[in-house]
Amino acid sequence: MVKKALNLLLFLCFLGLPFQNVFASLFIPLSERDLYDESDRAELSNFTIIGIKPYSCEKMLALLGKESKEANLWCKDGFPFNFYSLDIDSYFLSEEDAFSLVLDREGERLKEGLNGFVTLSVGGFLTRWFSYMGQFRLCDSYEGKKAYLHRGVLSLDLGPLSLIGGRDNVKVGPSKYGNLLSGLNVPFWQIRLQNNRPFRFLGLWEFLVLHGWLLEERRDHSDSKLLFLRADWKPFEWLEFGINRATLYGGKGRPSYRSLSDYLYMLSGKEENISGSKWDNDGFLGFDLTLNIPLKGFQVFRIYLEKNATDVKSGLQKGEDYQFDLPFIVVKLYEGAKTIGLFIQKDKTSFRGEVTLTKDTMYVHHAYFHEGFSYKGIILGYPYGSDILHIMAELKYAPNDTQKLAIEMGFIEQPFRKDVKPIKELNRYYCILKGAFDLKENLKLMPFMRIDYTKGDNYSFLPNHFDLKGGEKLIFNFGMRLSYKFF
Repeated sequence: MVKKALNLLLFLCFLGLPFQNVFASLFIPLSERDLYDESDRAELSNFTIIGIKPYSCEKMLALLGKESKEANLWCKDGFPFNFYSLDIDSYFLSEEDAFSLVLDREGERLKEGLNGFVTLSVGGFLTRWFSYMGQFRLCDSYEGKKAYLHRGVLSLDLGPLSLIGGRDNVKVGPSKYGNLLSGLNVPFWQIRLQNNRPFRFLGLWEFLVLHGWLLEERRDHSDSKLLFLRADWKPFEWLEFGINRATLYGGKGRPSYRSLSDYLYMLSGKEENISGSKWDNDGFLGFDLTLNIPLKGFQVFRIYLEKNATDVKSGLQKGEDYQFDLPFIVVKLYEGAKTIGLFIQKDKTSFRGEVTLTKDTMYVHHAYFHEGFSYKGIILGYPYGSDILHIMAELKYAPNDTQKLAIEMGFIEQPFRKDVKPIKELNRYYCILKGAFDLKENLKLMPFMRIDYTKGDNYSFLPNHFDLKGGEKLIFNFGMRLSYKFF
């Protein structure tokens, strides 16, 4: 198996030689939230694939253009250092809370009181073949005081594709949070094959093949693994269609697979619904559809739908009958997660509104019954968890390139199903205020404040479970980030 993989790697390197850049492609980490928000607002995002992130620096530059100073700085040639930055975060949480996730800071869970993070980021190009990215962090938060490698990535440029290995995050889908891979959790060890730029054949194509190792002690199966496949197709400027196929497998007490044919059979899902089978894992299948509507006066007018499921039935599986469902025709999606959203950009203002429903079995199914589809206590998919209704609206205003303001308001109900006895509910209303202000050329201040009012509370710190109790609470979470980039 290893010999075959090495031979395939050498073949890909040879195939990519004619298409290589002077320097290898560097992928901008998802922790650069402001930059990715800017790319979503860009008018050119209507004309490229947005369903797989992170972006390569060349793709980000193509989206934002030469007028974007930060994108240009990321994409300048540098050996061995392209950039390094220092981020200092400080947050105060008024009381312990299961939803104490600073979502746009990659899901760091906070303790009651003062929390602090210091992150040093380093990245650059080594040769025309390789680039690297590392983030080292000191923190004092929910898990106590620690120092660790938050992110570490080495990329091999293969022309239109890159082979990427290390500890990283990936986001799929057009929504803010994502149903399957949100990119908001702590980065996990992985190896993946991803496009630097789209293929062109009857439109634009991008692909993602990812294998991840969720290395942690768990109550279900420790050190489980994730195999994730995605294809994005954009046949027209106004339409993008993505398909996801994922399997959570392996770990302590679970079967293992060795050959390529084993993995292909596992992905086929033929025995995924047969209890006790070697191939009975927790599989996921889903799609997303994005419509970019060209309206006069709007830079972006985008409507999207995401639907992913863990309970899939098809006549292609053993013991199942054929059932009609769109878009897979012979495969029906049952219990899962669904997001409907609208994103608008007009001049200096953008708006995003979303409604999300997740079923109770979406992230905890039969094979992985406790932690389920999560890592370090945070769902790999929708971060607010299972069996919820979440309605959110976000408004952003950027009067110029050096000042940005944002407000998000939302409502969370859990559980959303009404057959729970006795019925206990969490009804939570929240408001988030954020800003980003350039103090100097490379120095940025980003204040943050979140206020939650909740009727009922969740005392389970696993977002795919809930332990609801009565009472009302008002929770405050506020802080700031000071970021200095050395380019």
